[in-house]
Amino acid sequence: MNSYRPETSKRVFRRVGENLYRRESSGVYYALVKRGRKQFRRSLQTTDRELAKRRLAELRAALGALATDDAAKLTFDAIAARWLASVRHTLKESTALRREQYLRALAPSFAGLTLRNIKTAHCEAWVTRRGNTIAPQTFAHELETMRAVFDYAREQGLILRDPSKGIKRKRISSGQNRSAEPRTIRATGRGHTPFRWAQRQSGESITRR
Repeated sequence: MNSYRPETSKRVFRRVGENLYRRESSGVYYALVKRGRKQFRRSLQTTDRELAKRRLAELRAALGALATDDAAKLTFDAIAARWLASVRHTLKESTALRREQYLRALAPSFAGLTLRNIKTAHCEAWVTRRGNTIAPQTFAHELETMRAVFDYAREQGLILRDPSKGIKRKRISSGQNRSAEPRTIRATGRGHTPFRWAQRQSGESITRR
């Protein structure tokens, strides 16, 4: 069977089925799926072949719902504006103005980036830039706004995962007053993550020998 060997290491991945590869040293299965002109490489995070096949099927289904072409060029600002327009009718004007304020505060962290190029590192850079300069309540509202935008993008088939998923709220001490503003900002509906196990990006990649 065919195998892949990354040039920078001795890791070998052997093809065991359509879009399915197994790392020889660990026995972990990987997916290599092409969608449009882009290849998606994911660890299936299991050594069980039947479970790997099910996860591969889930990944294919999620990629099948992923928008292509011009959608890949959309920026965070563009999607944020679209999200806010979609929920504005459900908000009080004062709340909508606060959402605009939070989006303006988020914008510098994602300036010039297309939505699909935003990684967890960019969200962590926002934490570094803003975390020590704003109150915990403000931090929480900006984080919730960020996640609402990414959730909206995921529901629209623009991205596969929320890059801010691992970011935690700042702790609010008992002496600080919590804002009366709702803690959860919803997008247009309940999003469904078809393969939660794959939302953690693997640092390993599969390249052709």
